[in-house]
Amino acid sequence: MPRVCLVCDLDGSLFQTLRGGGGPRDASLVPAALARDGRALSFMTGRQAAFFGLLGTAGIAVPATARNLESFGRVRLGFRHGAVLDFGGIVTGPGGEADREWLAALDPAVREAAPLLERALELAAGLARGNGLDAVPRLVGDLGRVYYMCVKSPSRDLGGLALLRDLLEGALGDGARLHLNGNNLAVLPPFLDKAPAVEHYLARHLPWPREETLVLGLGDSLSDLGFLGLCDYGVFPGGSQLAEALRPVRAAAPGAPGRVPAGGGPGAGSGLRPGGRRAGAR
Repeated sequence: MPRVCLVCDLDGSLFQTLRGGGGPRDASLVPAALARDGRALSFMTGRQAAFFGLLGTAGIAVPATARNLESFGRVRLGFRHGAVLDFGGIVTGPGGEADREWLAALDPAVREAAPLLERALELAAGLARGNGLDAVPRLVGDLGRVYYMCVKSPSRDLGGLALLRDLLEGALGDGARLHLNGNNLAVLPPFLDKAPAVEHYLARHLPWPREETLVLGLGDSLSDLGFLGLCDYGVFPGGSQLAEALRPVRAAAPGAPGRVPAGGGPGAGSGLRPGGRRAGAR
């Protein structure tokens, strides 16, 4: 039986921050990450906890996240086998130390991208002020390196973040990749991507031979597609950005609701709807 490695995005996939602040109203929620002041900030639902627990003793979990070392240190899920951090800027091994080979490989591109990110920060701050947007930009990095810019809205003004993305795209041109998912707008230099970092982790730090390991991927965002494609199987949460991106494909697929094949389809004559439920069942 092969060993199992789950390569998982964190925020929006395994857990999420409660809106409106305060503690959880649902007793089934499991604290997963802390705020800087030490209070529980992000929680797993019962289903997320059940999915994470499926690994049991047969597998390991390796985060692939935009979090940097400081914010990853506030995650309380017991990751012990390394991680991909900073959108792929940092790879750590099982001991938690940054992979020096990976740092050295990226350092020339990091230095080249520094002026772009400084300009993006200045532009984002000015555009937010000039358009009355509740948006706070900041640069994110580790170990003396800046990897990307993140913008969040304290009031969750998602329309304002979308406007800021459009304005930044026009101002920055083709020199940067902009990614918006919920209350998180990221400006990424061209070299930064989780996928090559995950590939490096699997080649250098996986505790078993790759050919003897079943690698599963979990991600919620379009920016996760690259590393999900490296895995044997990829999973995304229902209602996520990836799930919404597939909505037009699902709607056009044979057998989708409203598209019954000739002959009535697999459930014809049985009283079954797609998914095996009888008509009228709840």
